[in-house]
Amino acid sequence: MKAGMVVTVEPGLYYPGRWGIRIEDTVFVKKNSCEKITKMNKKLIVIK
Repeated sequence: MKAGMVVTVEPGLYYPGRWGIRIEDTVFVKKNSCEKITKMNKKLIVIK
């Protein structure tokens, strides 16, 4: 990756035949680091 690029990191967890979830972060690539630009809260919400 090169400085100035914007990419997404999209880990997922899937249970075949049941359900799946994917959480996405958008990241700005810098010369020697990166900056997460996604502002979404990742607090777990349980729906019954």
